[in-house]
Amino acid sequence: MSLGQRLKFIRERENYSQREIAEKLGISRQSISKWENDRGFPDYDNLLKLSSLLNVSIAELLENETLPRTKKLISEVCDKERTMTIEVSNGKKILIEDCQILLFLSVLSCVVFPTGFIVVPYVLHEIERIDRYYGLTVLICVGSLLVNLYYAYFHVTFFLDLILL
Repeated sequence: MSLGQRLKFIRERENYSQREIAEKLGISRQSISKWENDRGFPDYDNLLKLSSLLNVSIAELLENETLPRTKKLISEVCDKERTMTIEVSNGKKILIEDCQILLFLSVLSCVVFPTGFIVVPYVLHEIERIDRYYGLTVLICVGSLLVNLYYAYFHVTFFLDLILL
């Protein structure tokens, strides 16, 4: 089943007309018709809105698609899902990748004592070998665990000294 056939099937199942979908997406009804007749293809943003509106995942919409444009879109979807845009002053936007956030968390766990025992396993679970900062993140996580173990040893011996005195 092609993307167009799948879109039409799901749209009818959810009791939407082409016009209703077009209005909710802010596009023309003809665009929906093109997609359903496989004469056009939604971009990432419209595909994301469609999946939300029709209560299906993007993977379900793109299931069994082998067209080159779909492969390009899947790559674009994966890239966008692993990034986050933050708006800062003067309307500037900063694009932050997941691996950068995980790297920041691993550095933070070095500084704040007990968080290393919680954050490091999470970071190591979430980081993927394909991430840009994989090696650095793992190295910092190992260092963070060592620092947190040292802090734990220091605190335990300090409190034992207080109790025994």
